[in-house]
Amino acid sequence: MKYLNLTFDYLFRRNRGKAFFVFAMFALLPSAVVAYFFPISNIIGLFANYNTQSFASYGSIWLSIISHSKWAIVAAICSFVLYGFCYASICAIITRHFRVNDFSIPKIFHSMNENFFPALTVLVFIFLLIIIIHSISCLFIFLWLALSNKLLGVILAIIFELICIAGGVYLISALTLWLPIMSFNGLPMFRAMSTAFYKSRSFQKKAFGATCVPILILIGLCTAAYFVKIWYLTWILNTIAYIFVVVVIITLDFVTFCEVEGVSREDLLQSPYKRR
Repeated sequence: MKYLNLTFDYLFRRNRGKAFFVFAMFALLPSAVVAYFFPISNIIGLFANYNTQSFASYGSIWLSIISHSKWAIVAAICSFVLYGFCYASICAIITRHFRVNDFSIPKIFHSMNENFFPALTVLVFIFLLIIIIHSISCLFIFLWLALSNKLLGVILAIIFELICIAGGVYLISALTLWLPIMSFNGLPMFRAMSTAFYKSRSFQKKAFGATCVPILILIGLCTAAYFVKIWYLTWILNTIAYIFVVVVIITLDFVTFCEVEGVSREDLLQSPYKRR
């Protein structure tokens, strides 16, 4: 858990959590949009209500996670654009802080352009990965819940959902260095991806374990959100879950990169958050 401890130290312990607060502000708006239209807690409802609900088709179970479906496409597009700026902004702040020990929001726009396309590349990959995992898991959940033995069906559905999530976490952890390599080294997308895959062999177990922790916290928050029957509290908990995962995983990528590559972090050599 070395990389996760260093990540939490950077986000929460140093300077009383200023880094997490700032990054959370960038992630707040897109996360709130996604949490309102695509609450992950709806997935919990598939399993919690297995004995009382039925789905006529695979499409109906795929769409069951979506709330306010009339505006879902618009919300998806808006959240994608907003997350693009969120990712690029957080990358710019972390990169500048690690390089010159300047945690400066006013100067963010000078370096955000350099990180926009790397951030957008990773964001497209994550969106596609989520859609693929959701599509595969919903297909098998639909099949399992169609069994005559409902209890056995929901147990198999939960197991397969966890397997799909574990597969997604594995891919994300294998590409831990992808975004930092593009940001720090300026490598093109596919070359950076292959480099990240190759280098991840030496620390993949550690990266997988570190990535699992925020995902498990997300699942816990979304489980609590489902059982809270007040809609705005459900929305808030889902939003917090999205914010936490986005901020922690982006920071984890850069912290791990510096540790693996032996990159000297200026923020550790001098007093943190010093302005120049």
